[in-house]
Amino acid sequence: MFRYRKSLGILCAALLHTPALADQAVAPPTPAAETQNQNRTKEILTDAAIVATLVAASIAAYRAGGPGPCACPDDRDRRGHRCGKRSAHSRAGGWTVYCSARDITAEMISAYRRQHGN
Repeated sequence: MFRYRKSLGILCAALLHTPALADQAVAPPTPAAETQNQNRTKEILTDAAIVATLVAASIAAYRAGGPGPCACPDDRDRRGHRCGKRSAHSRAGGWTVYCSARDITAEMISAYRRQHGN
């Protein structure tokens, strides 16, 4: 046990005296490199990534202004019970919430691409 404590103490001391990566000087990226990285990100954006973005945005919009915690059927209410058919997604009329990839159409994906220049 004593050897373990001693080696742990040495390891901790070594970590304390090792400079952190944040403390090391790093040159900021040039504007040309930032533009190139942004273009590369737009090229990599797939349909699945757009679907995930649209679903997350829909749920976030409901939670920001919706009447309760039940946006999707798999969500939990304040007491911890599954929302199921009490969710906004399951009810007719009122809020329209996209909870899964099945809710996103090809037209929505193309509209997202047009709007975001992708």
